[in-house]
Amino acid sequence: MVTGCLAGYAPTCTMMPSRPTRWFFAAGVTLLVGCAASPAQPPAGSSPPPPRAKAPLAAPAPLPITSRVVEAERALAESRYADAEAGFRQLLDSGDRAAARRGLARVLGVTGRDAEAQALLEPAVTEPVDIEAVTLLAESLWHSGNSARAQSLLEALTSQPEARRARLLLGEIRLDHGRRGDAESVLMTLIQDYNDDRIGPEDGVGLAMVGRAAHLLRSPHDANDAFNAAERAAPGDAQTLLWRAELFLEKHDPGHAEEVIAELLERAPNHPQALVWLAHVKLEQALDFDAARALCERALAINPRLPHAYFVLAGLALRDLEYKSALELLDRGLAADPGQLELLSLRAAVGFLSEDKALLESARQKVFTKNPSYSRFYSIVGEYAEWEHRYDRIVEMMRDAVAIDDEDAEAHAALGLNLIRAGQELAGVQSLRRAGAKDPFNVRVYNTLNLFEQIIPEGYVSRKQGRFLIRYPKGEAALLERYVPALLDRAFRKFVNAYGFTPSEPIGIELYALREHFAVRTSGLPQTAIQGVCFGKTLASLTPHSESFNLGMTLWHELAHVFHIQMSESHVPRWLTEGLAEYETLVERDEWRRYSDPDLFVASRMARLPRVAGMNRAFSHAEHMQDMATAYYASSQIVVMLVERFGRARVNQVLRLHARGMSTEAALAAGLGTDAAALDREFAAYLDKSLQRYRQQFVPIDARGELSELVAAAAAAPADVDAKLRVVLTALREKQLPLAKASWAEAAKLDPSSPDVSFLSARLAAVEGQDARARAELTRLAAAGHDGYSVQMSLVELTNGKQDPNALRAALNKAHEHDPTQSEPLKGLLTLAEEAGDHAEELRVLRQLAPLEAHEPAVYRRLLELLVAGKAYPEALKVGEAAVYADMEGAKTHVLYAQALAGAGRVTDATFEFESALLAPVRPAELAEAHLAYAAFLRTQGQVQRADAELARARELGPDPAAQRPPVTP
Repeated sequence: MVTGCLAGYAPTCTMMPSRPTRWFFAAGVTLLVGCAASPAQPPAGSSPPPPRAKAPLAAPAPLPITSRVVEAERALAESRYADAEAGFRQLLDSGDRAAARRGLARVLGVTGRDAEAQALLEPAVTEPVDIEAVTLLAESLWHSGNSARAQSLLEALTSQPEARRARLLLGEIRLDHGRRGDAESVLMTLIQDYNDDRIGPEDGVGLAMVGRAAHLLRSPHDANDAFNAAERAAPGDAQTLLWRAELFLEKHDPGHAEEVIAELLERAPNHPQALVWLAHVKLEQALDFDAARALCERALAINPRLPHAYFVLAGLALRDLEYKSALELLDRGLAADPGQLELLSLRAAVGFLSEDKALLESARQKVFTKNPSYSRFYSIVGEYAEWEHRYDRIVEMMRDAVAIDDEDAEAHAALGLNLIRAGQELAGVQSLRRAGAKDPFNVRVYNTLNLFEQIIPEGYVSRKQGRFLIRYPKGEAALLERYVPALLDRAFRKFVNAYGFTPSEPIGIELYALREHFAVRTSGLPQTAIQGVCFGKTLASLTPHSESFNLGMTLWHELAHVFHIQMSESHVPRWLTEGLAEYETLVERDEWRRYSDPDLFVASRMARLPRVAGMNRAFSHAEHMQDMATAYYASSQIVVMLVERFGRARVNQVLRLHARGMSTEAALAAGLGTDAAALDREFAAYLDKSLQRYRQQFVPIDARGELSELVAAAAAAPADVDAKLRVVLTALREKQLPLAKASWAEAAKLDPSSPDVSFLSARLAAVEGQDARARAELTRLAAAGHDGYSVQMSLVELTNGKQDPNALRAALNKAHEHDPTQSEPLKGLLTLAEEAGDHAEELRVLRQLAPLEAHEPAVYRRLLELLVAGKAYPEALKVGEAAVYADMEGAKTHVLYAQALAGAGRVTDATFEFESALLAPVRPAELAEAHLAYAAFLRTQGQVQRADAELARARELGPDPAAQRPPVTP
């Protein structure tokens, strides 16, 4: 039920690495020539351009390469930069001086010492020209902001056949300044070198440059083929792998990007740019902020002038709405390269999100003064606009982007996806078609077009129902439309009254039968962990057809987001919209409430909860799905506190103030009349009160982070018992038992009386199969006054219910007493009651379990069954109303609810539910039972003919419907 999530995968339509024995540019060369301003071959009847003046070249006689040069080169390739630097410096006065100078310059460049590298390389310009050295100098100058001098140096080299790296670099610099036509003419010379066999299949370096040129010329298929060939010729070449990783990431294929980066880091674990590319992979695959930050910080420790690392780190800060931190990081990056377009664009994104129009305009002006055709500016700003729900503005930006550069396939793709999100599907699909024609390797475009051109027309139907335009799976539409429009209309009317606001209409509601369809609709990729998503004017959800969840709760939650996003004009922070949406569900129905108190207590105790105004960090820094659930729950509890303390009207005012462009802290202060620090204190006090029961029982220590980091932290604090116990916990999770035992022994030596030491002693014993010792340890722990939910549930895990059901029942009951909000003890008690055939106990437990399990159809079905069998119709009616939302496509649930309604004398409503049961997409045997039950009901109403017809349909669906499960009585 979140408003958006991305997840990476290796899709079937991506650029899969191929291994042809020989390859040609075939259609690709036509594409490249067609997109170049200057053709590789002059048209018939024209004269070739005059040759450029040649720079004096060094004598071709090769210098001897000594073993010391080879060793220094190996150290550089393995990212042992100190060793490489020392080795090259020792050779500067030797016969290998030129090779040493180039090698040392590369070391200085990769470690961020550009000024020193430039001073070292300057003599190469006036001496007999060393093409590679001058190219290195030009590259360093470009990355330091002196692109004019860099271009001048490179232009003096480009006529030389062997100056391919210089021509490639010149093409990149021209692209950086928006001179695409001039860039394509020089980049095409590398393509021509390949086509004319001047770059052969054994020339790995040359083939890699051909691949890079093809990438820059917007021919990804040719680039991929060239990189394949380059890897065959020169396996493991760092530059090839870096270029290839960039290509894969651009095409939204983080899986293959990770493969090539891992290959490079295996050999060169400290390569700073590879570390930054891996940070991109972590973000693309799992939005792992902490891992990305750690990787970039490692990269900057090696090269403190690496702009790309600052780009990632500033982006992380911006996602957390930490504008000051983002600007500080961007300033550090721009100090190294004042004209770096990505950093300037991200600076504009800070201005956009913070409503600092002067900052936005200043950064925009700098970008387009340098490169008037830099359409990527809008993609960068748009990425962060999407994070904050500003979908309408993204459409405007992407229209500006394609107006600047109609060949920008990524901009066409973003325009199409966001038009669809805004409900403009026809225009969106047209933009996606343009994007697909320009770049057939964008997996999100491919998947989304397939969804809207093939899957939706064949498998879905759309209907205008009041203020909603609802898309249903064809096979489920007849049933869903009996409940969904009415539910949405009721929610809409309640929200209009609660917020004093009416959103624009129609509101698009999209229901998808398969998770793959839903995932592609939301992200363009066929995998996601969420069940619903809201885009401001439209929302999408799964149906319960392929997996169980509470559709009513999900739709109620997502429709609330429509109000928050539109009311705040897309400025609401994520924590507030999620907290409000959770609040709306929990005040609507008791069972539509999360119960994550234990996780919230641990997060609070471990100081992992951000301050109230910065609660977005709880979402962006979640390590596990459990952390994400805690972020939702914490946000909901903040809103509960705010409403109880200040009232709905003032909380609504906070949304309106966001619409004026106020920051969250300012909006909270102005809307509530209190400052952020006071809110933090109030929330801490609120949690102390609401979570008091956990302070009165033993709650085990928790651990987060990478095992290696926890081991290092424990080593740095040898007297810290908790640091060692966190290693134990994480080592157990990663099945590293020797490390867990060793760390536990160290902790036990420091503090043998610690209840956490005893608890983990029991866990270690259980892992080693010593259940009796584990039970004894837990029993002693409870007897010593350290009992709690975790202790009793650990005893449950160690108790054989068949051998000692009484002991199991006792532990389950104690666990339930320690924490009545958790469902696991009740599930255990339910199993015991079922095995004993004790329907009365089963009913007692189900009554407590159902309010905790809003997404579990089986719980509601069985509870209804027992209530109907016992003719407890008033209670059954309440349970049935909840059950329909939890099991909307369950025929048996509709039948049981119908029987409860009939028993209460509500014949019309019972008929409606029986008819719903007959529309459920279930197995024939279940449908036969529904027809049989309906037939029995019709007979009680004197409708014998219709009853006989229903019985006949039941028999057609067979087997014999008379062989049903016998009724139960509590």
